[in-house]
Amino acid sequence: LDYVDYNSDLVAAKHKAAEFFFAHGQKLMNSNDKESYRQAFYEFSKVKEYWGDYENIDNLLEETRYMGMSRALVYIENMTPLRRSKEFEDDLLAINPQDLNSEWVEYYTRSLDDEVEYDYQVKIILRTMDVSPDQVNETDRIEKATIDDGFQYALDQNGNVMKDTVGNDIKIKKYKDITCTVVETGMRKSSHIEGTVEIYQMAPIKLLRKDPIGADSHFEHYSARAIGDLNALSPESLKMVESEPVPFPTDGEMIMRCSESLKMAIRGIMQSNRRFIN
Repeated sequence: LDYVDYNSDLVAAKHKAAEFFFAHGQKLMNSNDKESYRQAFYEFSKVKEYWGDYENIDNLLEETRYMGMSRALVYIENMTPLRRSKEFEDDLLAINPQDLNSEWVEYYTRSLDDEVEYDYQVKIILRTMDVSPDQVNETDRIEKATIDDGFQYALDQNGNVMKDTVGNDIKIKKYKDITCTVVETGMRKSSHIEGTVEIYQMAPIKLLRKDPIGADSHFEHYSARAIGDLNALSPESLKMVESEPVPFPTDGEMIMRCSESLKMAIRGIMQSNRRFIN
């Protein structure tokens, strides 16, 4: 068999393929839109595969990757009269971008560079934040019980202690009724947040999606004081009497309590609406 060296032919074919994809990638870049840049990136990736050090290929891959990427800025717009702390807003925006990012979409929760142009904006608009006043209600009830109160001897008609058949004194158990008044104190406070998550396309500006969000937080604490004989109390009432009143949470603490459930609602909406950002 005659030995044929095809290495030079393979090299020439790879170079010719690299030339073709390189030219097609450059042509796609002239369209100057994101989809074309993405296709150009794939073409230049083939060039890199066929001819790793083809002219300026690494810079072109970087440029088309950057130009083909869609960027979405997620931020909070507080339209309520209440001014919330930065801690509250940071907590709501504690969204892991890796859970939302895709090959050609990147999410940002803060604008790190004023020169970056965002293709989409995700507005978390807070429209209502209410905190109820501290509410204290007192109710009272009487609990009764019959308890053992020792014994007394059984006496005959002459006042003598009666005996049983074996000669022992006959004893009769004594009982008495006892009462205890329980004054129960109920402490309640609640907070409520409402808003919307709105997704905008920026060029041109267009509302793509609008979803409502909401969260509630409730504080409840019960304690009691007893007036009378504690032996008359049920185990539940006795446990309540042992409970001390606690300070009410502040309005700010009540709002912060809403943040976790509100954050979960925001994440769910953003996950389900990823199709609108591409």
